[in-house]
Amino acid sequence: MRSRFATAIAATLVGASAALVVAVTSATPAAAATLSDVVPAPATVQPASGVTYTLPSSATIHAASGATDVAGYLATLLRRSTGYALPVATAGTSPPGSGISLLLSGADAAVGTEGYQLDVTAAAVVIRAQSAAGLFHGVQTLRQLLPASVESATVQPGPWTLPGGRIVDHPASDTGARCSTWPATSTRSPR
Repeated sequence: MRSRFATAIAATLVGASAALVVAVTSATPAAAATLSDVVPAPATVQPASGVTYTLPSSATIHAASGATDVAGYLATLLRRSTGYALPVATAGTSPPGSGISLLLSGADAAVGTEGYQLDVTAAAVVIRAQSAAGLFHGVQTLRQLLPASVESATVQPGPWTLPGGRIVDHPASDTGARCSTWPATSTRSPR
C-alpha cells in the first residue's frame, strides 16, 4: 500500500513534469547563434554584419577528394534534423556558388594540419583546411552556428540559418590544444 507521502511526491512530480512540458513546448525559439558563440573561442572571428546563410532544401554538400568521409558525416547529421536530401558531390579546388563545400585547398596558411577556415556568405558555406582532420574541426564549428535543433534525431522545422563571416582556427600551440572541438576522451584540457 502506498503511503500518503509517496502519493504526494508522485503527484508533485507529475504536476512538475506537466508544467515543464508546457514550458518547453511553448517556449520561443532560441536566438540565432553568433560567430562569437563558438566554444572554445576560435583564433580569429570576423563577423559579416547583416549577412546570413539559410540552408535550402535543395542544398548539396560539395567535397574535395579526400574529404568525402567528413562530407558524409555532415550530410548524415544534417539529414536527420532537416529532412533534406543533401547529396554529396565531388568539388573542384574552388567552391561552387551555393551549398556547403569542404575543400582541402585555399585555407589560411596559419591553420596548419588540424585547423580550418570557415566562410559563411549569403550564398554558401565553405570550410577549407589542409587535412580531413581540419575539415572535421570546421564541421564541429558549423554545428555550433546552426540552431540547436540541428542535433535532433528527428526532422525539425527550419529555417537552418547561420550568421555570416569568417572563422579561422587552429591548435594554439604544439602543446596539444585543439580547435573548436575537444574529444571527450582526452586527458588534456582545451585552451
